[in-house]
Amino acid sequence: SEYQNEIDVAFTHANALYTIECKSGSQEHDKNADILYKVAALRQNFGLSAKSFLVTTSTAIYDKEGKIKAHIQARADDYRTKIIPKENLSKLKEIIQSTLGGRN
Repeated sequence: SEYQNEIDVAFTHANALYTIECKSGSQEHDKNADILYKVAALRQNFGLSAKSFLVTTSTAIYDKEGKIKAHIQARADDYRTKIIPKENLSKLKEIIQSTLGGRN
């Protein structure tokens, strides 16, 4: 069967495509952050140069020390995805600007 993915936010900057995937709630059903596979599928559809952000309120991404689980961070790195967890939501604009090289 063919899967269809929705894009929460998409924009271009300096001739590069960026997508933002937003997930709210605990996402306890997604303990391995399989949402990153969706991010990868979207990247594949738009070309490997696309970059993405995963904005999430999920606590399932954290290990016992309160850090993003190593395997989730490794997958995000492989997919050129920056994870923005709930504690950084108030800094979303600054994080995106920093990722874009400080440009508006």
